[in-house]
Amino acid sequence: MQLIWYPEAIEELHRQLAFCRKIHGPLATLRARDNVKREAGRLAVSPTIGAKELLLEERQLEYRSLVIQPHFKLIYHIDESTDTVYIVDFWNTLREPLALANRLK
Repeated sequence: MQLIWYPEAIEELHRQLAFCRKIHGPLATLRARDNVKREAGRLAVSPTIGAKELLLEERQLEYRSLVIQPHFKLIYHIDESTDTVYIVDFWNTLREPLALANRLK
């Protein structure tokens, strides 16, 4: 499957990596970035490995989430007609859960 990141997801990933760099330094940031790339790549091969995102279950699209580090997950949906996985958000799970639902309107 093709993997496409929404611009908002890329922005949030960059924001979180910048914060990681301030707190944990450049080496930890590179490891985190590589982990995100690796886990996102898994979605291209096995798009249903992520759980259905319960906070978004009332939406028209079926959103899924893949936990990629203890406090981060990728929020995505699958378009089987175009053989594409759309990553719509990079979510810090320490944030208010309902903010995710509000963010993806």
